[in-house]
Amino acid sequence: VLHLTLVQELARGTMRDSLLVDARTLEPLEYFNTMPGFQSIHTVYGPHGAVTADLERGSMTARIDTVLSGPHLDAASFSSMLGALPLAAGLDEEYPVFHYEEGVTAYRVQVPGDEVVSTCRGEESARIVDVTTSINTTRHWIGKENRQLIGVKVDVGNGAAFEQSLVCG
Repeated sequence: VLHLTLVQELARGTMRDSLLVDARTLEPLEYFNTMPGFQSIHTVYGPHGAVTADLERGSMTARIDTVLSGPHLDAASFSSMLGALPLAAGLDEEYPVFHYEEGVTAYRVQVPGDEVVSTCRGEESARIVDVTTSINTTRHWIGKENRQLIGVKVDVGNGAAFEQSLVCG
């Protein structure tokens, strides 16, 4: 089992994602998302495709019970998991994904090539990985040597973008 944790400092406060995945298949086992004062999400991936998710956002609560028709990755952790995928230049694949609000969907992963990027650790060779969902396309930079997520740029429309980069410290 792998335990992934992502902590983001956002305008509303600190958001924490925690995901347990099967180390061999990368299939999700359990997902937690917390952002104090805003939301809490707990998703459990059970046997035979069973998925249960509890969502609390403000005064709203919802429970999702569904059964997936096969193996799926978890949407909330998809960017964090990219380094574990076979990211050869020229890759163009779709992956089945489950999102606690959107349900079952597919993410298209394309690898147009490589780029040298400046990071807090210096210059690093990175694989460029574009992930297209039903909402947008997100560009990721994955370190070629360590397969670590270096940066993310999300097209949010009207020429605007949201960017995140590796923090050293």
